[in-house]
Amino acid sequence: MTIGDLVKYNLDQFQNDVPGMVVGVEHLDSFDYLHVQWFDWGVGEIAVENPDALVLVSKANENR
Repeated sequence: MTIGDLVKYNLDQFQNDVPGMVVGVEHLDSFDYLHVQWFDWGVGEIAVENPDALVLVSKANENR
């Protein structure tokens, strides 16, 4: 998953199905975490998420 992708939680693990947009990537402890702006959160309230808990809803278009 890359910046601009729309994601949501894997419903096998979580009940929340509200999508969010990946707005950044952070490398911590030999692992990449995604910064996600969930659409039901306030603007600028960014979550740090494990990509294994997320599924891709829509891939960002890299060919503008």
